[in-house]
Amino acid sequence: MNATFTTNDGVRLSYTDHGTGAPVVFVHAWQGSSQLWSPVAEQLAGYRRVLYDQRGHGASADPEAGWHLHRLAFDLHELLDHLALDDVTLIGHSMGCSVIWAYLELFGPARVHKLAFADQTPLMIHEAGADEESSRRISALSEEQVSGIVSGIANPATREHVLPEFLSGLFLPDFPEERKRDVITGALRVDGAFSSALFDDLAHQDWRRQVRRIEQPTLVIAGGASVVPLAGQQWVADHVPGARLEVVDGADGGSHMLVVEADKRVAALLATFLED
Repeated sequence: MNATFTTNDGVRLSYTDHGTGAPVVFVHAWQGSSQLWSPVAEQLAGYRRVLYDQRGHGASADPEAGWHLHRLAFDLHELLDHLALDDVTLIGHSMGCSVIWAYLELFGPARVHKLAFADQTPLMIHEAGADEESSRRISALSEEQVSGIVSGIANPATREHVLPEFLSGLFLPDFPEERKRDVITGALRVDGAFSSALFDDLAHQDWRRQVRRIEQPTLVIAGGASVVPLAGQQWVADHVPGARLEVVDGADGGSHMLVVEADKRVAALLATFLED
C-alpha cells in the first residue's frame, strides 16, 4: 500500500506499508528517501515493512518549519501512531539512526522491540582538545568541515557542485555512475536551506548518553570502507548490552552507502537478527 498522512503541523508524509507479520520501520539517511531502503526491505519477506519519506525528502512535502532531528523524531512517533504500530523494530541508516536516538530520547522504548543501526556514529564532530584515544577517534568531521558543508549547500551558487561531490565520496569508487547519479538526483530534490539546516543540527548532536540507555536487542552494521569511523560504531555496540557489531567488508560493498551497495549482505544480516 502506498499512502500519505499529515503531521500535526500540517506536513504531508509519504509512506509504503507492505506485508504482514512483525512490524519493521526503515528510517532513511539525510538527503535520501525510502528508495534507499527498498532493495533491503524487498528481501525481508514475512514482515510488515513500513518505509517512509521524511519531511522535505522524497515524495513527502517540504516543510516551513521543523528543520531539526527532534521534529523528524516526532514525525516517526506520529507515523507509529497513525499505523497503530507496537513491538516494532526500528532500522536506521546514517541520519536515520540519529532520528531513532532522538525518538528514544523523546518517547522512550515502550513501543520498540528491536533496533538496528547502519553506519552512524553517536558523535559526528571532534570535541575540542580531544585526543586520539577519546572522542576524536569515534567522530567523523571537524567543526570547519561541517561549516564548509553547511555553507556550501545553503548557497544556491555552490550547492549543485558541493552536494554531488560530498555524496559521491560516500560511495566506493567503482560503484556504477548511473546508480550514483540516481541517488544524487534524489538528493538535489531536497531544498538547500532545509538540508543545510538539518545537516548542521545532525552534526552537532552527541548521542552517547542516550545510546547508553538502550536495553533492546540491537544490531550495528558498519561499512568496512565507510567514511564513518568504525570505532564510533564499535562504541555503540560496546555500550548497548548484548549488541552485536557486523562489519561489511569494503570488497563486498561496505561503504557508507552499504544499504545500496551491499543490500544483499545487509538484508541477510537483518533477516538473521529479526529471526533471533
